[in-house]
Amino acid sequence: MGYMPAKKKKLLDLAWAACFLSVAQITCLLANVDFGGCGGIHLQKASSMYFIYCWLFLIVLSVEPLHSQPYGPNQENFVDVKKGDTLTRIIRQQFGVTEDSPEVFASLQAKIMVANRIESPKKLKVGKLFLPLSRFESATVKQYENNGKGRNGRRNVIQIKLDTDRLRNEDGNNLIDHLTDILPPTIINTKEGDTVSDLIVHYYGIGTTRPNAAAILEGKILKYNNLNRPEDLPVGAVLTPSLPSLKSDLYTDRGQVSCVQYSTLETTKINTANGNIAYADKKTMFVQNKTPIAKIIQFEADEYVLSKLERYQDIRNNATMLEGNISINLALQQTEILNPSPMLTLTEEERNLISQLLYASATRSVYLFIQDTGWPSESAYKSSYKHLFHIMDEAWSQGLKRQSPYPRTISTFQLPTNHHCIDIEASLKEFTSLDTNDRINIIYLPLTKEQGASQLLTELFQLYYLINQTSDVIALNELSQDQIAQAKKNASATVKSLPDRWSGNQIQTDVAAICAPLELSFWLGKKNHQFSFFNQSWTTPYRKIKVNFPSPLYGVVVAAVGNESTNYNIFDDNHLPDFAERCQGYPDTIGVLNVHRNIQLDPSSSDVRGIFADQAFVAGFDGTVVPGINGTSFAAPRVAWLLAAHEVLRSKHYSSIEWALALKDIVKKSRNTSDRMDKFWLRPKDFIAQ
Repeated sequence: MGYMPAKKKKLLDLAWAACFLSVAQITCLLANVDFGGCGGIHLQKASSMYFIYCWLFLIVLSVEPLHSQPYGPNQENFVDVKKGDTLTRIIRQQFGVTEDSPEVFASLQAKIMVANRIESPKKLKVGKLFLPLSRFESATVKQYENNGKGRNGRRNVIQIKLDTDRLRNEDGNNLIDHLTDILPPTIINTKEGDTVSDLIVHYYGIGTTRPNAAAILEGKILKYNNLNRPEDLPVGAVLTPSLPSLKSDLYTDRGQVSCVQYSTLETTKINTANGNIAYADKKTMFVQNKTPIAKIIQFEADEYVLSKLERYQDIRNNATMLEGNISINLALQQTEILNPSPMLTLTEEERNLISQLLYASATRSVYLFIQDTGWPSESAYKSSYKHLFHIMDEAWSQGLKRQSPYPRTISTFQLPTNHHCIDIEASLKEFTSLDTNDRINIIYLPLTKEQGASQLLTELFQLYYLINQTSDVIALNELSQDQIAQAKKNASATVKSLPDRWSGNQIQTDVAAICAPLELSFWLGKKNHQFSFFNQSWTTPYRKIKVNFPSPLYGVVVAAVGNESTNYNIFDDNHLPDFAERCQGYPDTIGVLNVHRNIQLDPSSSDVRGIFADQAFVAGFDGTVVPGINGTSFAAPRVAWLLAAHEVLRSKHYSSIEWALALKDIVKKSRNTSDRMDKFWLRPKDFIAQ
């Protein structure tokens, strides 16, 4: 049986009663029995009444389609409470959450108490206990092994940008349905005389003009609170869907956006008017961005909620991951430290041209971030810290209008466990020697806590979280002290969950480690109109929920396509390595192949094929460092450096969107007309000269 709102259910009950009465009247008439005076009713009249009531039933049934949500709770939402059971034990058994995760535990306990009208955990009674969340829908923190040294929690934080116009129209009902299925319920407080309809109008801005949307929300409220009828709505704390309000008064003539952040794990104890204890989730509502038709929601999700999110394409396409687990796979196994005598890949003519142009024609300096296994050398360690301190100090002083609370000291340099970054530095030696004025500032960034990176990453992540809360109308210095403190708390927790060091050629790190420098450069780019480059000499499995790349990026990601052999097409739906696969649809990412000069694609390099390959943002370069060390891992930083050199020399002015499209066009124009894969080889002389 589908869900139906209470008013419609009553109407259908009346229609059923009328139909049964008509049948009874016809039966009495045929049997010559006087049924409530119906003996005087002619058969024709009784038949007419029968048809009228039947048509009434059919019309009411077809006015609104039955909704898929259940009316009230299902039996699967109940557990048996035995003598001696406690809420702590039940939460541990049903959700796998203990008091070691105090915020998660407190939120679950509060919501169970609200749904069951329990005033205190000590007043749990033997019998049936209603669980307002599925056993797999709690906002639990996914646990990960950390090199055998205990378990660290890692949050999955999702951001969804919603089409406001669609939400406010009838065709947004499915979107509302899917959102309320994904987001955990939140807690509000009702007063005497409140009705479910009142709550829906007050909190969501949905009234009689949106009966289907109101029906969805009414069904959710009944389900969350173990209610069979809207009339049973209690006074005090109740659970309601975590959906942003659609009230028109949140929109200004400038089309500003309302942003609601739901902290589903933080619950505050409050005292109601009648003296009872209730709970309320903390919410922060503020106006976000000057562009219209978008609402932004941030929330935490466990793996089960993520799987549901992936099923709903209308939400998935507008969702990005701010934090969460991400697997990084290096293209090559760990190698030994190189003797610093790498092979040359540029001709003498190309080296002379690039060196002269950088010396005489530079118009700016740029940053090239290399996100990898760590700092390859002491000189790279010190220069990376120097540039990062400069960028972060600018964010603190000019953005937040305060000094950085972190010390500007660095530890003694130690070599990284995995030497992949050392090989990258060697692959760039030929190129960096051409930049005598240091116009291309290379910043190595680790993806683990190795080499004493914890404090640096904590500061970087804190700024990442803060910048994510800004917009065209909310500047960094308008964020509250509580928001700054919470961002630091979240950053510390995320850094704590990172691996201590690399082990082999694969790690599980956090999305924040990938996105933080992108977000910081995005802020810097908007402020100074400068563009940066981000080298990623690794791949990660494709995910339907995209990570949070700023848009526009104010730069470009240079992503190795991998070394799975030429039979491995990265545009094949069965492969799609991130983030290289973005090169076929996004101007913010260029995929890099291992292509040797005037020779076909290296046999080890992954490939790009298909009808859109020629239109994709793709380039190739030689990935050979020394004999035996060869791959897209080393072709990618060389392409990134050449792109950065071109940016140093750029004289034309572009907007942030025009810049990425112009760069893609310049790369494509530098290709030759060959049908072979070496057409993707980035010809330095032709490219730099444009």
